[in-house]
Order: sequence, then structure tokens, then C-alpha cells
Amino acid sequence: MLRYLPRHFWSPGAWRTWASYVHWRLETYGVYYPAGKFNWTAFRSLLRQMPRYLHWVSDMDAARKKSPARR
Repeated sequence: MLRYLPRHFWSPGAWRTWASYVHWRLETYGVYYPAGKFNWTAFRSLLRQMPRYLHWVSDMDAARKKSPARR
């Protein structure tokens, strides 16, 4: 999640976009529920999976850079 911190720190819109991404990611992993509950077990699972997720994201970035641009 820190990988996607806004590049324009002065932009409130960038922070809102980042916050919505973090909120979505936490809900996806079952860490945060709309009722306001926080699941510590799911949070630890998220932290354990983070290195593999970042590796996958970097692989996808590399594949995107190698492929010809589609227009």
C-alpha cells in the first residue's frame, strides 16, 4: 500500500484516491468491515502476503514495459 503513495503530496485528490485504494484493499482481505470491525488475524495474513504481492506487481510492471504499446 505504501508503494502507491501519492506522487503529488500537496494534492488532496491524490490522498483521497490513495485512501480509497487502501480502504478497498483492506476490505478485500477482510481486514476491515463496513460495520467498523477490524480483524487482526486477517491483517497479519495481509502482511505475510505483502512480499509476494509486491513481487507479482513488479513482474506485471516489467511485462507491461516489455510489451508493445496498444493504441
